[in-house]
Amino acid sequence: IIGKSDGGTETLETIDNDKKVEALSDEYIIELAKLAKQVEKSHNNQPQDLEWGFMKGKLYILQARPITTLFPIPKHAHGQSGLRCMVSFGTVQGFLEPMTPLGQSVIRTVLSSIVRKIGINRNCSLQDDKSSDPLRHYLFKSAANRLWIDITGVLTPPASKFFGFSMVDTGIDKIISYLMRSKAFPSRSILSSLTTCVFAFLFFIPLILKAIQNFLFPQYGKKLFFNQMEKYHQFIDEGFHDEKNQSFIGYVDHFQNILLVLPSTIVKYAAPSIIPSVLSLRILQKIAKDPMDVLALTRAVESNPTTEMNLLLWKVTVLIRDDQTTLSLFENETIYSLADMYKQKSFKLDIQLEMEEFFRMYGCRGIGEVDMGRKRWSDEPQLVMDQIKNYLKIRNPDKAITTIHDRSKQSAYEAFSKIESELRWPLIQRPLINFLFSRLKILFSLRECPKFNGLIQTFAKCRQALLYKAQEAVNENLISNADDIFFLHIDELKLLASDTDNKQYEKVDYWKHLISQRRIEYNKHMSCKRVPLVLLSDGRTYYDATTIPDEKNNQTELMEGEYAGSPVSPGLYEGKVRIVDDPLNSELQPGEILVCTATDPAWTSLFPIVGALVLEMGGMLQHGAIVSREYGLPAVVGVANAKKLFHNGQLIQVNGSTGRIKVLSD
Repeated sequence: IIGKSDGGTETLETIDNDKKVEALSDEYIIELAKLAKQVEKSHNNQPQDLEWGFMKGKLYILQARPITTLFPIPKHAHGQSGLRCMVSFGTVQGFLEPMTPLGQSVIRTVLSSIVRKIGINRNCSLQDDKSSDPLRHYLFKSAANRLWIDITGVLTPPASKFFGFSMVDTGIDKIISYLMRSKAFPSRSILSSLTTCVFAFLFFIPLILKAIQNFLFPQYGKKLFFNQMEKYHQFIDEGFHDEKNQSFIGYVDHFQNILLVLPSTIVKYAAPSIIPSVLSLRILQKIAKDPMDVLALTRAVESNPTTEMNLLLWKVTVLIRDDQTTLSLFENETIYSLADMYKQKSFKLDIQLEMEEFFRMYGCRGIGEVDMGRKRWSDEPQLVMDQIKNYLKIRNPDKAITTIHDRSKQSAYEAFSKIESELRWPLIQRPLINFLFSRLKILFSLRECPKFNGLIQTFAKCRQALLYKAQEAVNENLISNADDIFFLHIDELKLLASDTDNKQYEKVDYWKHLISQRRIEYNKHMSCKRVPLVLLSDGRTYYDATTIPDEKNNQTELMEGEYAGSPVSPGLYEGKVRIVDDPLNSELQPGEILVCTATDPAWTSLFPIVGALVLEMGGMLQHGAIVSREYGLPAVVGVANAKKLFHNGQLIQVNGSTGRIKVLSD
């Protein structure tokens, strides 16, 4: 079809020989590719949809527009040499929504401080971590208001020999394994690899020595960790109350110091206690006849923050159930009315005191709690009221949290007896598994403590302190609301604090405009419901592992109506499906099978109600997997598009031992 000089078009039929003639020669194809690169570069290196023309030996670009269907690529990823591979930080945490700028800055600062000690990301400074300039973030990048971890450096030897993602997310692990086999990533120089090895050696040797000590004396290691965390939190509290730090800048400076002390405290005291427990788990899985039996040993371990939180909330629930007046309120009032009653101290004294104790200990938690910019339960007590309402649905005594906890503890010992009875060489192996099991019971719960006792409690304290000081910026009319500060990066927050303390009003419009634009951008990305597990700098995205060929070509044959994921909590259960997107509006009924994308601690109150769990994402150490094992619920993770495969009311069978899910009826 060609255009006519006097308007319109005409259709010409080609002969067979014409079909073999190139529309453009190689010379012009190369020239067109160069033009396309120039256009892309002039548009901040964002991929462009181009329309072009060719006339009288000359190429013309007719139109260029962004390819909006592609997931955004971190800006700095384009400028780095070779192909870059990035993993979603939020996905690993079971948190798919965007993060506030301050939330990203905080996580980047904490994690960068740790990896620099290992010899990774040495080219980035502390100033780079705090910076609002995306071009300075080499390892922890931002795209679509989400944090991405550049893992390119561990995809080639020697680092690739030591890193795996199966415990975190089975989908990510399969994708990364496939990409590593493709050998598409630049190899590191011998000098760079050697330097990293030296740093890593110097970093890990003290940890290994302490880990050996904690292996031999686990109670000592556990006690040392909690003592040091107590001192660390005293440091936080004293700093915010210090007379020298009472300016806004003083608060921000102390906040920055906290972010430097936190990672070193976690690495120095938590890691040496976690290593023996994880090692014990791995060795027990090698010894046991059925490795799935070993997972049961992790049930009802000592000092688990999530377990202790649930037991305390159940205590509150029992008090409410035993008081008919309060029970009637929870049955008839909205969660918002109940939250107001709590704030006004309107409940019966013993119930009010237990609620206050719960919020004192766990009010630091919340939906998306890894983002310091997100509200906590203490800010939104209605979320806890909703959890209590869920607990009040539990009528079956066998489903009581205390009963589940006792049963889980007993089942752990029963699983141990089973492993013991199946030993191949009992005389040699029995003393070893007894030794390992004792370490597991004492230390395994500490795997959650760095996040809860470290990150989450720290974020809550710093959030409260900074909001208090940010009110001064509101009073000076520099910002509109105290929570505007969460839409600034750390370096920008310090500049705002300086303007507030020094009463500099020249940038009033600048701060308000910047924050307004950031809020618009944040809200825009909030509507994005699908986030890639893995993102490549050339624009390729992997939302799940369904298109990834099996490494050994031994994919399990599935019958019609069968689906496969990864087993993370043993057991077999049949029940009706309930698709849930929001734990606050779940409509979940007792005994139903919870099907969702991923979970975080805000979902925990739903677990005693459900019969089994199916997650689209996750691995052995994801929140949903851990809590499922704690409650003895069959669970399967890594079931891509599970929310589309199943529907509410559908009867399915979940096998948490094999990872298979079978549709029984619609």
